[in-house]
Amino acid sequence: MLEKLAVPEAGWPCAIKELCNLNHIEEAAVLSTSNRTEVYVVALSWHRGVKEVTEWMAKASGVSLSELRQHLFLLRDSDASRHLFEVSTGLESLILGESQIQSKVEEVVNVCHGLKGFGENIRELFEDAIIAGRRVHDDLSISSGAVSEVNDHKEVEFDEEEQLRQATKAQTIIMEAVKKFEVRRDQNQLLTSATVHNLNKYANRILESELKTFSQKIGRCDRSEVKKTVEIHMNNILRELLSGPCKHLTENHNLNEVLQNTLVTERVFKLETEKSVIEKKIRAKLEQSQT
Repeated sequence: MLEKLAVPEAGWPCAIKELCNLNHIEEAAVLSTSNRTEVYVVALSWHRGVKEVTEWMAKASGVSLSELRQHLFLLRDSDASRHLFEVSTGLESLILGESQIQSKVEEVVNVCHGLKGFGENIRELFEDAIIAGRRVHDDLSISSGAVSEVNDHKEVEFDEEEQLRQATKAQTIIMEAVKKFEVRRDQNQLLTSATVHNLNKYANRILESELKTFSQKIGRCDRSEVKKTVEIHMNNILRELLSGPCKHLTENHNLNEVLQNTLVTERVFKLETEKSVIEKKIRAKLEQSQT
């Protein structure tokens, strides 16, 4: 099964492109090794995203959906983030703490950097996982304490206990790293949500005004179907016009970039958001995460 599902390194860019061409997938990455094949995505919808990725895996591998579902495990949000951090640190490997998997995670970033579908969210998740992996291996050296062939049973037990202690310490490092990643992601979402909301309100005001003008022009004629068609097309136009700015606003950037982007957007479109209140919330959230 693993051989059928495996995606070679040379195929990662193509896989990302195909995944991001799916209707509900915005970003993607593939991690494929000798004992795992994992797909990470940023999806517009959890259920539809899972359905599309599962169907893509079945089509790409030639494995039937019914058979594939028997071997899948699904994680979302913080669980998915934590899993990648555990993979990068070697806690999910057959040999506790082995560092070869971290090299694979680094290869994903190196190979996929600059690809359109390997977006800010996925890239920063993988980069943070790499940093966490390096810290675990440098601080704890959990892979250097592997049990060797010894005659003394007590020495074997000591090595196993030491491995357990090191793994527990590694989990603490991982939880800290996941928390920092999520705080950075959440602070950006908190700051941009009000601006995105106001930007959509601004666009809807334009739409309502244009529809009113259109209704006046058609007068008393029975043009309900015409009006409905025009409304659909106008909504499509507005959605296309706003998709780029809204996506850029909600992508992960550092705090200064997020503030600058939202302020520019509000100034250009003459929006009104209580920025000082939002900034205070973000600062408080950051201070809370550091305590």
